[in-house]
Amino acid sequence: MNVFHSSWFYWAVGIAVGLPVALILLTELHDALVRRNSRLARQVRLLRNYLLPLGALLLLLVQASQVPARDISVRLLTTVFGLLVLLLLLSGLNATVFQGAPEKSWRRRLPAIFLDVARFALIGVGLALMSSYIWGVRISGLFTALGVTSVVIGLLLQNSVGQIVSGLFMLFEQPFRIDDWLDTGTARGRVVEVNWRAVHIDTGSGMRIMPNSMLATTSFTNLSRPPGAHKLAMTTTFSSADPPDRICAMLSRVARALPQLKAGSVPRSEPLGAAEYRTTIGLNSPADAGAAKATFLRWAWYAARRENLHLDDADDDF
Repeated sequence: MNVFHSSWFYWAVGIAVGLPVALILLTELHDALVRRNSRLARQVRLLRNYLLPLGALLLLLVQASQVPARDISVRLLTTVFGLLVLLLLLSGLNATVFQGAPEKSWRRRLPAIFLDVARFALIGVGLALMSSYIWGVRISGLFTALGVTSVVIGLLLQNSVGQIVSGLFMLFEQPFRIDDWLDTGTARGRVVEVNWRAVHIDTGSGMRIMPNSMLATTSFTNLSRPPGAHKLAMTTTFSSADPPDRICAMLSRVARALPQLKAGSVPRSEPLGAAEYRTTIGLNSPADAGAAKATFLRWAWYAARRENLHLDDADDDF
């Protein structure tokens, strides 16, 4: 009768029954997520294989076996449990909020540097809470020491820190996003990654690494803003004996047939003098510029011969 009136008995029975049931349910859930190719399968496996057994062990020690919570073995197990919970939160947040984001959503376009800041903040808060509640560390003194250390390091590395801070201010302003096209004067391409140190620009012929501090102190052009406002200007040369009106009509007709032409856009062709002509073509994105240029030049060659015009002042017998 004394056993049934003891609190440890009910904890022991609850763990003995609840742990196998929970393991079975999590196994079924994990298998279902794997069949669906879900990103949460990894988090469920972590919960089933590590967090649940460790949590059951802690309850068995503290509640059933009446081991004091201040015991060093309980503290170590609690610390490991807290680290696993922190890992589960980080991976679950990344899988649900960012990896599962739609392709064109703001979560997909968010620079990686902001994700790193959020992860470091979550890790810092978690470690501070574990140090305070598990080991009894006075975190106020720890924060004071960290503040003094930060001031000393900032004075020693003020030039390097200044470059990092200027880069951070530029990224918080967000003058560009992932997949935007930039023209920095020395590089022109699509932004594929933004991290703590630099911006990675795919120029088509390689990856250009631009330090954040350099972009923060120089001017550059975001070709993707406003969206759909990008225009391609093509310059062609004809014989001075060709009628300008016929040349402009032919070039505009070729430009209107381009598959990369923005819907509702009307191409314009005009003479520049010295037998040169400029055709302005509206595009949806700078990414279409290469294909539009190649197609326009190829089609203009055939169209010029059908119109008896001399492209590039060619005097062949066509």
